[in-house]
Amino acid sequence: MLGTALQLGQYGSREMRVSSMTALDSRDITCGGIRDHEGKWIGGFTKKLGKGNILLAEMCGILEGLQVAWHNNLKKIIIESDSLQAVSYILASLDRKHPLYPILHKIKLLLANDWDVKVIHISRDSNRIADNLAFRAHVLDFGLYIYDAPPASCVELYRDDSRKASLPALPVC
Repeated sequence: MLGTALQLGQYGSREMRVSSMTALDSRDITCGGIRDHEGKWIGGFTKKLGKGNILLAEMCGILEGLQVAWHNNLKKIIIESDSLQAVSYILASLDRKHPLYPILHKIKLLLANDWDVKVIHISRDSNRIADNLAFRAHVLDFGLYIYDAPPASCVELYRDDSRKASLPALPVC
């Protein structure tokens, strides 16, 4: 399972985590996103995408997260993805003949808007709520679902993330 995080606001003020998922048996792909870096819920989303692979799900999750951020007038974000391949594709030029070019082109058009967006690679360990939302989308009908409050399946993870976000950062040894 791969995930992406979008930090909304100045580095350290807001973030939205976005994750994608592929069901290995069916190749169904989904994505979902959530909260700010302080652990406060700023809204969430899930979307069942159809059939595909994890890279397609990751790119669709990034695109969906960017669209949600743009439509909510959030002008400073950091896209954090644990998919090095997705980050590499976004930061590089991709051949127009590549099967992911249409999605990547939409992402790049959004990135060219009047806002501050950074794209970085992160480890997989920090996306539990977004992973839960992406997993949840497998049982939903197709379409985008927006959550003003954490769904019941995320409440305990949300509380845990909120506690961790409020702790001071420890120095790295």
